[in-house]
Amino acid sequence: MLGLVNNKVPALGLVSYDAFWRELPNREKLMNTPIRARERTYAMVAGALVCFALILQFYLTNNLIASQRRHWVQAILVFLDYFTILTNLLVASALIVPLLAPASELASFFRRPTVLGAIASYIAVVGLGYSLLLLDFRVSEGPALWADVLLHDLSPILVVLYWLLFVPKGRLRWVHPFLWLGYPLLYVMYALLRATITHRYSYPFLDAVALGNVRVFQNIVFLAGGFLLVGLAFAAVDRLLGPGRKPMA
Repeated sequence: MLGLVNNKVPALGLVSYDAFWRELPNREKLMNTPIRARERTYAMVAGALVCFALILQFYLTNNLIASQRRHWVQAILVFLDYFTILTNLLVASALIVPLLAPASELASFFRRPTVLGAIASYIAVVGLGYSLLLLDFRVSEGPALWADVLLHDLSPILVVLYWLLFVPKGRLRWVHPFLWLGYPLLYVMYALLRATITHRYSYPFLDAVALGNVRVFQNIVFLAGGFLLVGLAFAAVDRLLGPGRKPMA
């Protein structure tokens, strides 16, 4: 779902970074060592900040659920109800897993430029969508504000910068943003299905009771268009910064 189309090109991101690294000439290795070290440091710091934000948000959610005398399992379910949380979990995994288990299949998956491009586009939409649609719901102070800023503002900036600075370019095709729509559309189905059970909507623009089915459908189409536009922007920048600027297939 995350744009996992195999371009069948032996390029960085479709194979292990370490395997690619061993194949480089010694001179090129030396030239790229500082960049490699900076990438690891950046991923470690950014991943730690996102993990801290997720832990803080879960702590706050659990406290709220406990104050209502509800079971802690319900805190987990409420926590995982939001696209922001699920996407930041993807972000944390993409940044941390390659550092902790570089030889694993999961690390290889998260190193793929198509996967990193998808995750970067998702979290970019989280930041843009929150700023444009949900900023009025932001709390004004305290730890809840810190978690809010970290998850909706800082995380998108850190991930987009990581994609710009460290992810190999020239690997995306115009088809990838269309494939990337699978994840947000699956989330919408998940959120609406949960709402039929819990009678609680994660986001006001999905509230079929308040808005009606037609308006919610229009909102979903609008959001899909937003995801697609952001994805196409990432694909365009990828080709612009890629070697040779080859025409997209």
